[in-house]
Amino acid sequence: MILEVNARDISEIESFRLSGEDGSIYNFTTKGFIGFTPSHLLEHQALGELVSAKYVENHGVLIALELTD
Repeated sequence: MILEVNARDISEIESFRLSGEDGSIYNFTTKGFIGFTPSHLLEHQALGELVSAKYVENHGVLIALELTD
């Protein structure tokens, strides 16, 4: 579930927070477009729709590479 979305601009997500299936909280950052606009991710949040994130971990920082519904 999406808990928080922060936009870099109208087309890119700066960072977001997800709750995993086990209740764990994951904070992600991005380095560019990851497949969703901020408004699209906010729509998923409002509707309670799940997303999947492909990411890498770099020195403890989760960097999202792609989001899918």
